[in-house]
Amino acid sequence: MQSTTDMPLNEVLVDSSERQRRRLRRACWFGFGLSLLVFVVVIGQPLVIRWRLQQHGWTFDTTARRMLPDWAPGWMDPWFERIEGARLRWAPLRVDDLELLRRAAPELLRIDLVETVASEPALAVLSQFPELSKLELREVRLDAVFLPHLKTIPKLEQLYFTNTTVRLDGMPHLAACRGLAALSLWMSTDDDLQSLSSLPRLQSLHLDESRITDDGIKELVEVCPNLEALNVFSASVTDASLGQLTRLRKLRSMQLNDMPITDQGIQQLGRCPALEYLWLQRTKVTELGVSELRMSHPRINANVY
Repeated sequence: MQSTTDMPLNEVLVDSSERQRRRLRRACWFGFGLSLLVFVVVIGQPLVIRWRLQQHGWTFDTTARRMLPDWAPGWMDPWFERIEGARLRWAPLRVDDLELLRRAAPELLRIDLVETVASEPALAVLSQFPELSKLELREVRLDAVFLPHLKTIPKLEQLYFTNTTVRLDGMPHLAACRGLAALSLWMSTDDDLQSLSSLPRLQSLHLDESRITDDGIKELVEVCPNLEALNVFSASVTDASLGQLTRLRKLRSMQLNDMPITDQGIQQLGRCPALEYLWLQRTKVTELGVSELRMSHPRINANVY
């Protein structure tokens, strides 16, 4: 082999440049491989997590376009945009799924569980979502052991039980969620309302398929003086207690369904100082009664269905 000292200068330069090109080529391939590995770890792994969750029945609500350009198709949003809400329907709630969801959406704000079978260990993991502010449970069979975990969700503000019964012995656990601003209960009774006195921030209350009576309305006014929105469905409430609602000084909107109130009774609601919206459905109130209320109190937008 000819030494570099015996080679002409131009051949030495060519040989040196060839070696440099080979080194540069290897460095480029190494950089490409490293970039591909970073892509797989940073981009590919979150995509795999989202795919696994979707295979187990989860769907996602994402933010407005932040990561993707406006021209990108909408089907890309659940894969690349930040997840704000997650919904599980007709599938069991698994601890492993919640752990994956926490990795895919560390700033998750909302979780909806619809007709799920939930074990106590899985429900306990919900308290580990630091930004979770809204939790809705529809047709979920609840064990009382779940309810104590609610107070450990640090930023929980909205809690909705739809077709999901909270037994009376579980109400004290709800009362421990002192940050609640909105609450929906199903098949609640007069006795259930007593526990709401421990919720100073409660502003919105929805009582569906309720079993409350006129005594319950009186109790409600006492324990929830700061209500701004009240919806009561299927209650045994009569005209006798409607006057009590005028003591809710901040009440702005109200919906009353499936109860035997009349035209005379709703005239008392005109004395609610902040009331602006009133919806009435399947009551004994007529269009004439609503018209009289609107004429005497024009600020109230009242409607009967």
